Amino acid sequence: MSRLSTFGRVLKSAKLGDSLLFETIHPAGLHLPRHEHDKASLNICLSGFYQERFGRRSYPCDQATVMLKPAGEFHSNDYGSGDTHCVMIEFGALAAAQIAEFSNVLRDLWTVRGGPSAAAMSEICRELQFSDHASAIIIEGCIWRALGHAERQRRSVRLAGRPAWLNRVEEYLREQPDSRMSLAEIAATVSVHPAHLNKVFKRHVGISVGAYLRQLQVERARQLLANPDIPLARIAADAGFFDQSHFTRVFKSATGTTPAEFRRHACESRPKMR
Repeated sequence: MSRLSTFGRVLKSAKLGDSLLFETIHPAGLHLPRHEHDKASLNICLSGFYQERFGRRSYPCDQATVMLKPAGEFHSNDYGSGDTHCVMIEFGALAAAQIAEFSNVLRDLWTVRGGPSAAAMSEICRELQFSDHASAIIIEGCIWRALGHAERQRRSVRLAGRPAWLNRVEEYLREQPDSRMSLAEIAATVSVHPAHLNKVFKRHVGISVGAYLRQLQVERARQLLANPDIPLARIAADAGFFDQSHFTRVFKSATGTTPAEFRRHACESRPKMR
């Protein structure tokens, strides 16, 4: 896929130095296959839902979720059952160089839901309604605020240190994404206390062990749903859900659409052979 700034419908756009700002709407059910952007970007989801996948990592994004993506980070996007409203800043070379004088924050993938970064990004959306000199100053200040909080969090995580056993836990969960595993069983594989595992996992990964396991299950189900010949009940079992009802409930909560709706859209989007 070509390196375009945004694949959504642009409601408003603005230029700040050599950086670009977009307010966009992405339609319900949109799937963007694996692609990259040649510039780092900062994005907030104002309403709706989408999921970004980076290799084996998957991040659900709903209202007030802020995401910072480095340049050249390959990812794919799947949007929920309603339109998704976002604001994105794409950093130009001069802006990126200026930020790099103070921090390497644009080099790392980072996401957070709510908090000061989301408040700053939401203010940018409001200021896009104006076109005066004051709005440009306010927007620039908001961008620095959001980046500052991202730098503070990433520095805190880096200083805390990531234990080697955490990689083994993630690998173990990816190999057998079964929701019926207990925290104690998972902790036993690396000989740590369950409470310690839960605390360290959330600090470094950003979500709890249970939420991470749920993401893996949903992603496994999404892959299986691409095959129209596999019954939904079998997908539910293969992806580690208790039953089809549990599968439908969790899948819709995570993606904004039911498994049947997701499959129908996937089949309709598939190129037809001539």
